[in-house]
Amino acid sequence: MIKSPCIAVCKIDYESGYCIGCNRTIEEITNWSILNDQQKKKILLTKVKSKNTSKQKVFSSNQNE
Repeated sequence: MIKSPCIAVCKIDYESGYCIGCNRTIEEITNWSILNDQQKKKILLTKVKSKNTSKQKVFSSNQNE
């Protein structure tokens, strides 16, 4: 069983459509309890890749300062 990535910082960024705390969409959050482990892993892997890409962009933009 894969636990929810919720960290109790539940606020949707309406520009991106993602929760600021767990980086999931409303659809992913509401469907979490009915998804199988494979579907949950896919969501979590997507979020990890997305966060790494965002960090790289921030790091790269800070190099010019």
